[in-house]
Amino acid sequence: MSERYTRVFSLPELLYSEGAPVIIMAGAILKDIQTNSVLAQLKIQSIADKTIKAITVRLPTFDTVNAPLGESIDFQYLDLAVKRNQDFGEQTPIPLPLSETRAFSVVVTKVIFSDNTTWNDEGKPWEKLPSTIPLAVSLKNHELVKQFQMTYGGSCLYQEEKDLWRCVCGCWNRIGDEACYNCQRNATTLSAFDLAKLEDAAEKRIKAVQKARLAKEEQARKEEEERKQKAAKRKATLKTIRKKAIIFVSIVFLVGISIAIPEIKYELAARAESKQELLTFVRAFEAHSPSWSEAQELCKMFSTVSYEYDNRNMNVTAIFSSFQYGAASVLEDYANEMSRRMYIHADNNKVFDCYVLLYRDSKKSDLMYCSRNGVEFTIDK
Repeated sequence: MSERYTRVFSLPELLYSEGAPVIIMAGAILKDIQTNSVLAQLKIQSIADKTIKAITVRLPTFDTVNAPLGESIDFQYLDLAVKRNQDFGEQTPIPLPLSETRAFSVVVTKVIFSDNTTWNDEGKPWEKLPSTIPLAVSLKNHELVKQFQMTYGGSCLYQEEKDLWRCVCGCWNRIGDEACYNCQRNATTLSAFDLAKLEDAAEKRIKAVQKARLAKEEQARKEEEERKQKAAKRKATLKTIRKKAIIFVSIVFLVGISIAIPEIKYELAARAESKQELLTFVRAFEAHSPSWSEAQELCKMFSTVSYEYDNRNMNVTAIFSSFQYGAASVLEDYANEMSRRMYIHADNNKVFDCYVLLYRDSKKSDLMYCSRNGVEFTIDK
């Protein structure tokens, strides 16, 4: 009902009389706050195999102190087509003639089925059936609840009451029904429930789960250990390769030095027009040469250094090639010193231009342009 109605009374839930084809699921009195009148509502569920087409109920009424109020009210639900496990009545108001009515009881007096057969009240009391008790309350153990649901499913324990039995799904069935009308679970299987067996099954399942978890953790530990061993092996292999590479490069480096420096001197001497200037440059080159035995331990990568200078018609080229690993700073200082001394010893009457190519590292600028006395020379990588 809308906000216009206020609930002033509720019946006990699940009222049943042994042998009856219906269960009264709920009932209430609602007061109309605009007219001050009252009405009753019932929610009824069929547990009959036949379809119900009409039903008569009797409502004795009471005042606020539970004193009877006049005659009981008979009310008929007509034109029904209610099948088993279906509810009806909750949308049908039952007018109560006395506005002071504040309570009522209910008796189903007659049920008419679709085949025109009838059931009549035999005078047995309408009493409350047990409410559904959740598994968590019944079993009091999370693992037992889990095991029960794995074994039987459902949300409550099997229970017998009067001539009915309640399935684990909560549906009421008649004694004699082999399977639940709602979920088709077998009554014999459900009624054979044994708590001790359930506890034993739960314990075995927990142990199996723990064993599987430990096995999984052990497998993960072994895989991690294998991964670490492989990583250490790769690291050791790379270290060995680096050591061998350094030894090899050092040998090549030293051989290259022994060949490259004489070639520089030879090329400079063969092409120079001014032998005095060239000898001055070569002496400066040799005087500021670093110790290669010290530098070779720093070597990290290959570098090529070339020097060129031009004095009008004089072209002298010297190419110095070597493997150098980590000695970049030494070679850079070396080249700077050579360039500086070439300028210092150049004849004032001549334009002495030089070209210096030094591989430092990939972060250096690829190309730089410089000039001296108006003549450009290039330093690039």
